This record gives sequence, C-alpha cells and structure tokens, in this order.
Amino acid sequence: MSAAAWKATRNFVLADEEGKADYVMVKVIESRSVSNAIANDLRVRHQSPQVLLLQGGKVLWTASHWDITEKSLEKALS
Repeated sequence: MSAAAWKATRNFVLADEEGKADYVMVKVIESRSVSNAIANDLRVRHQSPQVLLLQGGKVLWTASHWDITEKSLEKALS
C-alpha cells in the first residue's frame, strides 16, 4: 500500500510542471511529533500513507492508502 501511494504521489508531483501546488512530505516515523501536530491542528485522523490538500489552513480533501492515485490527486487539484 505505502509503496503504491508513494509512487503515485511522486509521479504526480514530478509531472506537475505548472506548479499547481506546494508539496511537503512528512516522514511519520522520523517526525512523529510533526505528524501528530498536523493531525491535531487540522483535526484529521492520522493515517499512513495519507495525502492532505490544504487551502488557507483548512483541509479541502484527504485520501489514504489505495485512494491515493495520480488520477485522484489530479481530480482533487482541479
């Protein structure tokens, strides 16, 4: 699961030549306190892997595991 989500996300980000968004990756194991703060501040249930789309500090869209695909990422940003 994690490998497929990572591959889809990486491919999507690398293909985004227009710079539709700013992208940040948090490595949960290495940065547990950051991950916990994100979940707490944004009031989202932590999942791993997980993608959050934010605008103005609010979560507009989230996906985890098998729902993270290049197609779902494209749809979320359109």
